[in-house]
Amino acid sequence: MVSIPQPCVVDANVLIDLYLSELLRELFNLSLDLVAPDVVIAELLQPDAEKVLSYGLRQAELSG
Repeated sequence: MVSIPQPCVVDANVLIDLYLSELLRELFNLSLDLVAPDVVIAELLQPDAEKVLSYGLRQAELSG
């Protein structure tokens, strides 16, 4: 039986800290389903939002 990983929600602090420590790409080598709220992705300047999305980060919309 194949187990599907639970979504792992990350915020801007996690993405920025891993980027600055040059470990961001390594995060996406792990067997995790990484998700970030759309508002977090919209605020990213460094790392670039498009780059992080290309690594495999999923964007999720926050509901009211």
